[in-house]
Amino acid sequence: MKNLKKYILLLLFFTSQYGYSNPLLVGEVIDQSKNAVNHLIENAFNRLDLTVLQAAIEFRATINQSAISLQNVTNFTINQLDSQQKRIVNDLQNFERLVSNDSEKFIKEMISEKNSIISDLRLLVSNYPGAIRIIPKYALEDAEYIEFLLLGTALSKAKLTNVKINSKPTTVQLTQEDTKIVIRIPMNSNFTNKLLKRSKGKPAEVKISFDIVEYSFFEMYETSRRHFSDISYIMPKKLGTARAVFSVTMMERKTKKREPFRFKSKPVSSSRPTIRRKRGRDTSLFKVVPDIGWLIDTRTAKFDFKLLEKGCNGKRSSASWLEKSENILSVKSYSVTHLGRKSTCTTQTSISFTQWKETIKNVNLQTKKKIVMSNSDIKFDTSSLNLKKLKNIRLIHLEIKSPLFKGNGKRFLLPNERLGGLSFNYNAAAQIGYLRFKYAR
Repeated sequence: MKNLKKYILLLLFFTSQYGYSNPLLVGEVIDQSKNAVNHLIENAFNRLDLTVLQAAIEFRATINQSAISLQNVTNFTINQLDSQQKRIVNDLQNFERLVSNDSEKFIKEMISEKNSIISDLRLLVSNYPGAIRIIPKYALEDAEYIEFLLLGTALSKAKLTNVKINSKPTTVQLTQEDTKIVIRIPMNSNFTNKLLKRSKGKPAEVKISFDIVEYSFFEMYETSRRHFSDISYIMPKKLGTARAVFSVTMMERKTKKREPFRFKSKPVSSSRPTIRRKRGRDTSLFKVVPDIGWLIDTRTAKFDFKLLEKGCNGKRSSASWLEKSENILSVKSYSVTHLGRKSTCTTQTSISFTQWKETIKNVNLQTKKKIVMSNSDIKFDTSSLNLKKLKNIRLIHLEIKSPLFKGNGKRFLLPNERLGGLSFNYNAAAQIGYLRFKYAR
């Protein structure tokens, strides 16, 4: 039992350290390579780059042709293949690794046609008897047709049958030569609108499938039939929406109501120092100030004057403003008694107000969304924002939303920055920018 445990531990160690594992089946390698090339196509959409897209869909067609050449060995492992099949599978594995590790490098080599994997795969699949290379061509929404190119030998005599577009039988335009066939699918507004609506703003897939049939004895008997299919795309004119985000400095007014300040006067009494009785009198000055950093809203300032004793003379006792400003409120009060014996008087003055202050606040303001179309310019400025009382206006970025973008579908474009076929030219002095969109090629 101990030896068995040691063997298992050693096996796990070598598997983790040196990558020993169950070999992949050919079908699994093909699926991985298809996923990798689909990742490249998504990258092309995300970059709005038609050059990358064209190269990627061409290479996907090569992978599809590789899959056809390996269709009888999908359940085999690589050590069960012949030498040419092994080369194809190795190329597919190397392609998947390169895309996973450095997709940008592969994209550059793919565009410049300097990648050895691509050239080797094309050579290998073309060596199969009767091999046909399919080159899909993308089309813009307003194009007259979308095109598929077939390359091979003796194609002038090839018979294309059972032609379908998105699984529906259709009529196409064919131009046949000995080494190539051009398949053109006519496009009209109904055709493209229907496909783009179904794709919800993303590039619309156009899948073509057909059979190439060979005959003998004066085309009386069918000797072979091979099925082919591939996918291209219609690129929408509408990219999505965009809006400008401005940073501004604004003054924010805050208010705070103060509890009333209550002041009592000194109690006074009437007296009779001589023959005539004398009224008791007091003059008091009460003042209040706002909290530090705050100002008084003089419109809300008020005082309340009350007689607290019956000995007060209501006609002669009073209060009035002495000073009323943003920094101080002062009230002068008069307390006067009646002439009656032992008349006493105490008054109360309550002063209340609302205080306020302004603070500097940095906020972001967004313009309304505008639709972004290819081959068009969109103007962005501050005219749609109420910026009369704002300062330090600065454009931060454009927020662009599109179904073509990965993740949450948002991209941000800085002033005077480019993104594929998008460019944003911004004049900071005039606070005006123009967004231009044209698919990069």
